[in-house]
Amino acid sequence: MHFGPMHAHIARLKAEGRKLPDGYDERPGISAFNLFFWDAFWELSTERPLGFGAEGRIPGTAIEAFAGRVGMVDADELAFFRAVMRGMDAEYLARKPWVATVAAGGVAMNDHKGLRGLLRRNAKAPTGQPHAGPPASA
Repeated sequence: MHFGPMHAHIARLKAEGRKLPDGYDERPGISAFNLFFWDAFWELSTERPLGFGAEGRIPGTAIEAFAGRVGMVDADELAFFRAVMRGMDAEYLARKPWVATVAAGGVAMNDHKGLRGLLRRNAKAPTGQPHAGPPASA
């Protein structure tokens, strides 16, 4: 996962005989069968929503659109592809730096109660009183 988005750049460095990033040669291999899923995952990662300093999950609509573009029409094949993408996405998001923020007292984007509390805490005026809200229209 660490070198996935840099694959083309690292391949060019290797072809030029230049120094590779530390640990690159110790990375696990990937079979030709799984390379399809690997490439699909990184392509689909460009579709993930961004907000509040964190990346969201890959949208299901993007997964289904990609599957359609590559000719997946069988329901079982699509379900398997979706499950693989969701599993890879969960692993990817678990390794992101913002997860450390959550561990340090921040709030995860999928923690609805935590987000509600965060918004309530930030909606208070410096005196501890809630903001009056927007001015009434005339």
